[in-house]
Parts: sequence; C-alpha cells; structure tokens
Amino acid sequence: MKKKIIFSAILVIFIILIIVIINAVNSKTQTLQSNNTATNQMVSTSTETENKVDSNSSKEKLVLKENFFITQINDIYYNIEDYIGREIEVEGFPMSSESYTFVGRYGPGCCVGDGYAYIEYEYDEKLSLVDEEDWIKVIGTIQQGNDGTTDYIYIDATSVEKMSERGVDTVAN
Repeated sequence: MKKKIIFSAILVIFIILIIVIINAVNSKTQTLQSNNTATNQMVSTSTETENKVDSNSSKEKLVLKENFFITQINDIYYNIEDYIGREIEVEGFPMSSESYTFVGRYGPGCCVGDGYAYIEYEYDEKLSLVDEEDWIKVIGTIQQGNDGTTDYIYIDATSVEKMSERGVDTVAN
C-alpha cells in the first residue's frame, strides 16, 4: 500500500512537471510569435513608408553606393516610370564601349555579362577619366532615351568627378 502511495505521488509530481514545462514552452512560443508579428509589422510599415517617400518625392536625390547597389539599379530598370527625372548620384568605376559610357561595379555572376552592375551616363564634356582604374561619382537625372530601335535608360550627367578614395569594387546586393 505504501508503495502505491509513493508511486501515485511520483506520478502526480511527474504530471504536474510535464504540465508546467508544456505551459512554459507554449508561453515562450506565443512570445516569439508575438515578437515576430510585431517585427514583420514594423518592417512592412517601414517599407511602405519608404515606398511612399520614393514614389512621391522625385526631388529627393537617390544615392547609390555599396549597400543595395545591384538592387537599386535593377529597380530603376524594372520601374523606370518611378525614376524618370529623379536626381541620382552613383559611385563606381567607369566603363566604356564604343560611344557609350557607364558607371558600375562588379557583382556576383558566372559569365562575362553577369559580372557587372552598371548604368549608362551621358555627359557633354570630354572626359579624360575613362581609365577603368579610376573611381568616379556621376550626378545627374535619370532619363529614358531611344536610339532608333531600342529604349534605354541613362543618367543625364551634370557632373562627373574623379574621386580620390575608391569605394567597394564588388558588391553582392
């Protein structure tokens, strides 16, 4: 009889312990879910606010440096209507091809054309800094042109300046 009582007491304690552990785990899970929901709401609100500022404020200068260089260049190409006429500042190395000039950076990629992220710029003055070893800052407005067969996007540069300090050549995003 005494063994039955001890066994029953141990069983009750064990069950109570399991219930306490389950409640603690559930409480922790609910707290984590609540924190994740709050974080997602903050990120969503922040993104919505940034999008409203970007789409409503064409007077704000878009500055492209290391962070999100590729992402921002891609967004310009995919959503040109949101960017035409917007002032932009881009740093990178100069690239040229026949009569075209670009400012860009190396990016991730596997093939010759994949390894660059760049945007064309047009500048009225003759440039003596077409050496790809240079680092330049291009300031101007984003425009869309047509060469007779194809639409293209470019920066109508008001300033192209050789920089004394070099930024990051290869960007990941």
